[in-house]
Amino acid sequence: MQKISKKLFIAVFTMFLSLFTIGGFINHVNAEENSRTAFINVGGNGWQLTNGTEKVAVVNEKVSGDGQYTVSVDFSETGDSIKELNFLALEVFDGESILSNKVLVIDQFKINGTEFFDEVKNEDKILSGKTYTTSEENKIKDADGKETGEVRFDTRVNISNEWGNVNKGRTEFGSAAVTANAIDLEKVFNKFEGITKIEITFTVKDGIKFDVTAGTGKTVAYINYASADWGVQHWYDGTEQAGAVYQEVTGYGEEYTVSYQVPEGKSGNGFAFFDVEILNGEFVFPMSYMQITSVKINDKEVSLRTTYTSSDNKLDTRTNLFNDWQDDATIKNARTFLGLGSGYITSKPIVQRTDVVGDNVKVNYVLGEELNKIEVSKLEVTFTLMPGASVRPVPVDKVSVPTDPEKVKPNAFIKVDGAKVTDDKVVKVEPTITGYGQYTASLDFTATDAGKIDDIRLLSLNILEGEKYFPNSFIRIDKITINGVERKLGNSFTSADITDTETGLIAAVETKADVDSRVAGNVELDNATNSPLIIDENEELEITTIEIIFSVTVGGFEEYELPTEFIAFLGFNDAKDAWSHQEAGKAGDTKFKGDGKYTVTITKDDVNAAEQAESGRVLTVDIVGLAEAMIKIGTLKANSDGKYMIAEDLKVSVKVWVDGKEINVTASNIYVGDLEDKGNLRIQLHNQWAPSGMEKSAVDPAQLNPKDEIKIEFTITGTGIEGDTPVDPTPVDPTPVDPTPNPTPNPSAPAKTNNTALIIVSIIAAIGVITSAVTIAMLLKKNR
Repeated sequence: MQKISKKLFIAVFTMFLSLFTIGGFINHVNAEENSRTAFINVGGNGWQLTNGTEKVAVVNEKVSGDGQYTVSVDFSETGDSIKELNFLALEVFDGESILSNKVLVIDQFKINGTEFFDEVKNEDKILSGKTYTTSEENKIKDADGKETGEVRFDTRVNISNEWGNVNKGRTEFGSAAVTANAIDLEKVFNKFEGITKIEITFTVKDGIKFDVTAGTGKTVAYINYASADWGVQHWYDGTEQAGAVYQEVTGYGEEYTVSYQVPEGKSGNGFAFFDVEILNGEFVFPMSYMQITSVKINDKEVSLRTTYTSSDNKLDTRTNLFNDWQDDATIKNARTFLGLGSGYITSKPIVQRTDVVGDNVKVNYVLGEELNKIEVSKLEVTFTLMPGASVRPVPVDKVSVPTDPEKVKPNAFIKVDGAKVTDDKVVKVEPTITGYGQYTASLDFTATDAGKIDDIRLLSLNILEGEKYFPNSFIRIDKITINGVERKLGNSFTSADITDTETGLIAAVETKADVDSRVAGNVELDNATNSPLIIDENEELEITTIEIIFSVTVGGFEEYELPTEFIAFLGFNDAKDAWSHQEAGKAGDTKFKGDGKYTVTITKDDVNAAEQAESGRVLTVDIVGLAEAMIKIGTLKANSDGKYMIAEDLKVSVKVWVDGKEINVTASNIYVGDLEDKGNLRIQLHNQWAPSGMEKSAVDPAQLNPKDEIKIEFTITGTGIEGDTPVDPTPVDPTPVDPTPNPTPNPSAPAKTNNTALIIVSIIAAIGVITSAVTIAMLLKKNR
């Protein structure tokens, strides 16, 4: 959950001093001198102790290119230590000017003089996650603190940054399985009462970029293996190990072979784990299926049971070959080529037989031998990468395709401008759909009088009476070729056109998928359209020939288990930070079970408040996970800026009491939606740092000054989840004002962009230039 520091005001104030003096004051004073200087950027104790604090000793180092460097920060002379770490990063000022394709690999990490490694060999490892290198944009200001319109790009490695964006960056081996919070804070503060010194030694070297959102990154196939006694293990971490054969994965329809040779002198005793994976496969080849064509153990071919493809981290694609930790009865998010396999796919497909002996002891067999008695010397897997479909049960109301030639068959055809093509001069391929599978449909207008069609307003692929024979199926477009050139598609959806099944390709009026539509398993309804064929803005599309290769998959609707209840809590922060609460877990929380009336509270004891609050900065109600649920069931949709704030049937009314006295609420100024992109439905009454378009306040912040308690009663309908007692709240504006594309960052609710929590431009006017100068002087002083 989003956390607001107990010292939020000081956090905002000193964040500019400590973090952005390097991004602000130095921009015009010492920019050239400090260009490409590496330093440790740190804030602790509610941002009261930073690398810019007086008497802090810092060691920075100029970065000239590849090589090893050491930087440190020492708080010993301040008489204080960090007991709460708010932020920690390794940075290079203006580093992207020479390091845009480089990574900073941490070689040595010391806290209070004690060395810790990012390696399993060290039991006390403090860096427990994989770091990444990223670019941090900073706006350059002149001597008066005004923005010049120019920007500078620093190089950064996030070590502890709860606002860090891990969707884009660089790593040594190209893996996107990284974290912005690599440090294990619990271990740190279990070992030390406070942090007095941090020292980091790092190496600059070539890196490999990844971008989860853009779907780009390194893709390589490999085998992971562990013997039954764990004496032999191979886990791909980007380094190519002796005896292993890897293969770059370049696209669909290609065959790939990978293998692992157990080191000489060793033999694997059976199997604890065995799979084949594709690094970054989930975002480079989303919804793919690894069709296993061969598995060999010690050069002997193994006959397989039904495999499936999935992911355990939403980044790398895997097919389990022996995974004893996965119960076949609870397999989720599985994919096969056509979505078939419900009830019989398995996470242990190399097992050909299982006997139960003794006290329910299971003994697995492969190649006629007990699995764990096989001495494994070599493993080899061959697979073809194919488009995949989510595994779903075949609908019980499916009707068998008639064999009688006189009866209507479910033929597939391409519909143009809302009608089936009947011109005898058009050469048509309209296959009969005999079952779930892959087919080809086409039209050739060459022999017609015009030789083509143009001014196309509607284009779709249809299956005659498809809803009768293959109800709720999804038509996956595997390839579309127009005039001999393969064309790209966005996200399509399949729906019922009375009794026919239809997937739109071009539409004069674009619409999004609704709750009755079917989409690919990785696509939200609101991200699929009836006009997915990508046409250039100035292109005048003319079709001479069109061929569509498609698959009729089991489809159905997205598997989503609606929670029976959600936790709602009150979020509040005042101007002097006497009261600060922004997460669930207090007695005043409530269980939200559907449309109805609810009450949430916080008391002075909940926030350990020693004094009365003074003017509110933030007042919200968050219902944890409700926005995600509403998106899934189609009652919450995205606006033009991608914010999930549109809920046509949603009605909310709110009452607020401060120490038992009700205060006025302006209903039209309430904003409701997934305002933080975290899947939580937020009812925003006031937010000092709200982005443009959501800055209106529904309450007077001066009245938010509780001494003992603040209470909110909210009534909500239209979530799509029926509550115990239906109610009709006072209507409010159902569609809040859309935010601008470039909202002002919000310290209380940081946006999910590269480290935007540090960019709080609106505060700079309140910070004296003299204070900034003193702070930056301390920040950049050097001991070497």
